[in-house]
Amino acid sequence: MVRSDVAKLHAALAPLDTMMLTTIDRDHRLVSRPMAVEFAEFDGLVRLFAPIGAPVVSDITVRARVSVTYTSAELSVSIAGLAGVIRDPYRIARYWHHGLDRWIPGGPSSAVGIEVIVFEGRCWKVPAPASNSDDQAWVSAGSRAMRNAVNSSA
Repeated sequence: MVRSDVAKLHAALAPLDTMMLTTIDRDHRLVSRPMAVEFAEFDGLVRLFAPIGAPVVSDITVRARVSVTYTSAELSVSIAGLAGVIRDPYRIARYWHHGLDRWIPGGPSSAVGIEVIVFEGRCWKVPAPASNSDDQAWVSAGSRAMRNAVNSSA
């Protein structure tokens, strides 16, 4: 990803604490589940955690393509990328935070990390009720730069 794209995507993601991770299971079905996330350090990787042995781990091991999404009253984010399972306890401990305790009560020793290499990220700001603007900003990896398409009604 282009460095400026990473910064813009980080600004959109920083306040988020839970996202939906969609994987493809062994029967080729799309499966989504909520995942705790923290974007204190965002370098183009989305870091998530799951309990050891959770079905999401085997889904990613077989098919690494994933989607990570979030939506609120103000913002929608969609990320496409490749996921990998991290079993290194030092890397897991480095990114572990207390917000994960409610999702994985056994702590970092009972978790695996999931790192998603972001290939494309799309962000939509929800317009104010009185506005007709169609605000959409999107970013993708490679040579394409961040594009902002904003319809302004002056």
